[in-house]
Amino acid sequence: MNRLPEEDAALSERTAAQPSGCRWCGIPKRPHARRWTAAAGWHAWQAPTDAQILARMRARRARRLAARIAACAPQEARAAA
Repeated sequence: MNRLPEEDAALSERTAAQPSGCRWCGIPKRPHARRWTAAAGWHAWQAPTDAQILARMRARRARRLAARIAACAPQEARAAA
């Protein structure tokens, strides 16, 4: 089973799936080799679907925009949060 877009969106920028990462685990092609996941078992890198690429790109953009908004928020608002 593929990861859902919501699952990718919940990950941090550092651990989120790359848009062109493996369809099963999100790891980029070059360092992938063989990996194991509960959904796919042992697998080689497989190209993500177009829908996965789009969802991953949108999730990455949403995380970056949220970080920019948080950085621009006044100090009082940050302290209250």
